[in-house]
Amino acid sequence: MTAKLNYFSSLSFVVGNMIGVGIFTTTGTLAEYIQNPFLILAAWIAGGIYALSGAKVYGVLSSAYPLSGGDFQYLSKELHPLVGYVFGWSIFFITYPGSIAAMAIGAAWYLNGLTGISGFDSSLVSLNLSLFTINISIMTFCAVFLVIVFTAINIRGLIPSARYQAVLTAGIIVFILLFIVTALISDSTQAERLVQSAPPEFNFSGFALGMVPVMFTYMGWTSIVYMAEEVDNASLKIKRILIHGVITVIIAYLLLNLIYLMTLPVPEIGGAIQVAEKVSLKLWGPVGSKAVSFLIFVAILSTINSSIVSGSRITMVMGREGYFLRKTGRIHKKYNTPHVSLMLQAAWTILLLISGNFNQLLNYVIFAVILFSVLAGALSIKITLRTKRMDYSAMFAAALYIILCLYIAINLILRSAAEALTGIGILLLSVLFYFIEKKIINSKVNQ
Repeated sequence: MTAKLNYFSSLSFVVGNMIGVGIFTTTGTLAEYIQNPFLILAAWIAGGIYALSGAKVYGVLSSAYPLSGGDFQYLSKELHPLVGYVFGWSIFFITYPGSIAAMAIGAAWYLNGLTGISGFDSSLVSLNLSLFTINISIMTFCAVFLVIVFTAINIRGLIPSARYQAVLTAGIIVFILLFIVTALISDSTQAERLVQSAPPEFNFSGFALGMVPVMFTYMGWTSIVYMAEEVDNASLKIKRILIHGVITVIIAYLLLNLIYLMTLPVPEIGGAIQVAEKVSLKLWGPVGSKAVSFLIFVAILSTINSSIVSGSRITMVMGREGYFLRKTGRIHKKYNTPHVSLMLQAAWTILLLISGNFNQLLNYVIFAVILFSVLAGALSIKITLRTKRMDYSAMFAAALYIILCLYIAINLILRSAAEALTGIGILLLSVLFYFIEKKIINSKVNQ
């Protein structure tokens, strides 16, 4: 692959992948646990610290291994190829296709909010098969269309994809800035709301529970490490790109939450699923609500594109290493893109979309994904320890990242132990496929 991403293109993948639906909805959930506006802002700052520590961890890992594939490479080379294989297996079959499917449905849902098509989610085709049921609605059709369009863009080259990503991410930032500036000059925003009727006591259990959705909203900074070989001077630049991208998102998140809390009292925010739309409705009426819906739609499109790019690179590297389907490692002769990996990812995503099982699958593997993050933090410490110059800030960031990831994992176990254990069981299936593939590879080598 000859095309290389520059600093700003790479930054747009990080920022665009992080800013999704979460920032426009999560504060409503958070306000159910925390009633003090300053503690709500503190939770978002704490979430930003989590993201920064994670960026530091992956900066260390990507500097040591400036290779596409991210965690697959780190786990395979530092621990064992089996661990990397399990990660890659979960990425292809569940994590990325499930996430892309969920985001595509979300984009279609917001598109319907903008257009108002009647019967948008009504089933047009329904087939009961032995393993699953196929349901196709206008919403499903729109979601499938988005997956196909962005996959086609990415097949035609990294640079066209990067251009779309830059435009979408720039659009998000511009819209957020307009939202913030126009809100600040509106008579409906009042700084006094930050101190009015704010409970003085600190509810630790509420704060701890509210932190979980906040930390999930910050996730997504790893996208660029999965395509490291396509980043110009990756070993030096990715660390800086990750930190700058996360800081950009932290600032955007804090300013948006400040507007939310200055526009509506916490009791009105608590439990509201569409916080940003509720705030914009008060600020500018129905027109403002539509504008925010369009902003969220653009944000989702940005995340879809970034996810399609990064997810396909992991499968590509697995194929290149001789695992999985070797054809996924093929590079298009004209466009220099992993076209087979992209098409297989799209096909599996579409199957999940029409079966409607993607959310359940994602719930199963969230716990396992967090455990992989814990391993990433541990590997970061391992790599730092063997360098001649001890980086204590990297060590501290990795330790903090591990603690916070374990905190999420414990919460997931307490909330849904059955789903967590089911997810581990699903991933254990990949161990069987690993040894089958190893046997096939060894037999071909010996022929």
